[in-house]
Amino acid sequence: MYAIREIPAKSKLSLYFTPLSMALITSVSFLLGSVCSAIAGYAGIWVSVRANVRVAAAARKCYNDAMQICFRGGAFAAIINVALAIFGISSLYLGFEFYFYSMGAQNPPIEEIPALLVGFGFGASFVAMFA
Repeated sequence: MYAIREIPAKSKLSLYFTPLSMALITSVSFLLGSVCSAIAGYAGIWVSVRANVRVAAAARKCYNDAMQICFRGGAFAAIINVALAIFGISSLYLGFEFYFYSMGAQNPPIEEIPALLVGFGFGASFVAMFA
């Protein structure tokens, strides 16, 4: 869709990208988002299964220990998810900053970079929907 879509006339991105290059960037960010989401999902399930075994074993002895293990396992899975999301968005953003720097941009359109990062969110949501 982006390959045939015109870049808006007011957009400063038209100085640096063609519609085809924006389509490729969106595709790459979609793939990166889906990979980050798949890794986060796998790691979350892996941690959850092992934490549940430990919680069941601890619940036989002390309810307080079981609750602590439960919350620590959930916190670890949440930290993995947030870390991969921040890693993906940050790496894409830094890649665009490097591209603008290498193109010799004096005033790069950093306010329009989120339009290029849309694919990351779509890829992450797509994989999470089927996990």
